[in-house]
Formats: sequence, structure tokens, C-alpha cells
Amino acid sequence: MFYIAVLFVGFATMMILYDELIQMLAAGDRGRATNMAIPLLGMELGGEVGLGLIAAGAMAAMLSTAVGLLISMTTSLSHDVYAGVLRPNSSDRERLVFAKIGAVVLTVVASLASVWLKDQNVAILVAMCFGIAASTFAPVLILSVWWKGLTKEGVIAGLVVGLVVSLVFTFARFAAVPDIMGIRVLGNPALYGVPAALLSIIVASLLTKNTGNAREFMAMAHRDA
Repeated sequence: MFYIAVLFVGFATMMILYDELIQMLAAGDRGRATNMAIPLLGMELGGEVGLGLIAAGAMAAMLSTAVGLLISMTTSLSHDVYAGVLRPNSSDRERLVFAKIGAVVLTVVASLASVWLKDQNVAILVAMCFGIAASTFAPVLILSVWWKGLTKEGVIAGLVVGLVVSLVFTFARFAAVPDIMGIRVLGNPALYGVPAALLSIIVASLLTKNTGNAREFMAMAHRDA
């Protein structure tokens, strides 16, 4: 229902506000034209009441999404990175401190990025985030299901290479860099990040042997089933 409604809202916005949005773009007010179309539509159709409803809904959505992502990121940092890779024998207090420091750092980075990218279309930013996620998690998840030869080192290599490559091409696109070392910067970082992550996973897995004990793990996981 939500995504169907988006089609009608977008069509209504173009029919009602098209001339006004074009004037904003011509005046150089790109950020307002690309990201404030729906609040402007609410003001046009419902006055201050319509604007207030849309602003309240947008604020609630932004806060809930930001808090959820922050909790997810800090949990991943403290549990997966710090406790899983950097210091496996760390205490709960050390992990909590690391998570709090990570929350502060990530908040600062996100704030600076939002100021830098304030004129970018939100839909494009979301698509770039999906491209970064596809460059890191997708190859690991697919190969962990379908390839018995996947190793721990291969997973780490794929995550690191996919993240670095996707971030490099993401920032290059926002900085209007046409190419990197002769490689053209395209619309989505996943076009380069996914192949790079897959290649690094395969190469690292072929050079290492730590495949884990998948059969023993599954037997333990289902022993009470």
C-alpha cells in the first residue's frame, strides 16, 4: 500500500508543482526542489495543517530510522568487530565502552555527511546505501550458502574489499569525479563493489583453509528440534 501510494503522490506532485519545482532548479535551489516536494504538496493541498502532518510524519520516520540504524551499527561494532575480531576475550564493560565511542563517532560522521550531501536527492542516497550493502553483505551471504569452500579469511577479505571499493566510488560520484585510475564512475557503487568482493572472497578462500565446522554447527543447532 505504501509503495502504491508513492506512485500517486509522485504523480500529483508533478501535476501540481511541476512549474514551481522547475523554477527552484533554475534558481539553483536544488536541495529544496529535490527533497521538499512532498511538504510543498501538503502545503498546497492542505495548508498549514497538511504541511504539519507531513512534517510530523517525516520527522518521526527520520528519528526512528536513525535510532534503529545507530543501534544496529554500534551493536555490530562492539559484538562483531571488537569482540569477534579485535579482542575476543574482552569483557562486557569494554564492549559497552567501545559501542558508546562508536556511537559518537558514527553520529559525527553521519552529521558531516548530511551537511555535505544536503543538496542530493534522498532517493539517490538510499540507492547508494543499498549499493554499499550489496557490495559487502550480498556476496558473503550467497557464497556462505552455496560454497562449502568459503573460509573465514575469505569472508573478511570480501567485506573489507567490497566496503572500500563501494565507498571510493560512492564518494567519487558525489564529488563529481569522472573516473578513478581510468575506471569510469557509474551510477551505483555495486557495479564495481560486488565483482571486487566476489573475486576477493574466492581468492582468499582458495589460499586459506579455515572453513569452520558447518556440519557440527548445524547438528548442535537442531539437536533439540
